[in-house]
Amino acid sequence: MSIADYLERKAKEKERQIKFEIWKAKNRDARHRAQGLVVGALAGVAAGILLAPKSGKETIEDIKAKADQTAKLAKEKTSDAIESAKDTYQDLKEKSFTEIKPIKEDLEQLKDDAKEVGKDVKKEAKDKKEDAKDVVEKAKEGAKETKDVAKKNAKEVKKEADKKN
Repeated sequence: MSIADYLERKAKEKERQIKFEIWKAKNRDARHRAQGLVVGALAGVAAGILLAPKSGKETIEDIKAKADQTAKLAKEKTSDAIESAKDTYQDLKEKSFTEIKPIKEDLEQLKDDAKEVGKDVKKEAKDKKEDAKDVVEKAKEGAKETKDVAKKNAKEVKKEADKKN
């Protein structure tokens, strides 16, 4: 696994965590508000019915009015909860972008650096190859010179040997 793969995996993992937190925050706020609204409405209606010193007809009208008022309030609170969830989502989305963007930039920089290192390695290898060719050529020249000297020495030794015989 390369460094780029590792960093990319970490960036995706961070993105998944942020999305989960957004989802959790969105649902938690809306759920709590809805529960509070329902419990409050039921408690209000029950208290109103039980404590009302009115006739049945008046109590029914009051219940209808309170139910309408509660429904209206529930709609308002639901709208508020939705707006709040949207705002929270946008805030988290912006925060995640600001956290992920530097990671992506660092990843791009690492890729560029890796390319540069690769180019340097290729250049160095090419230089070493050229150096090796030069060494081989010098070795060939040295071998040729050694051969020529050896032939010359062999001829001189042969001449001296012929003179002695």
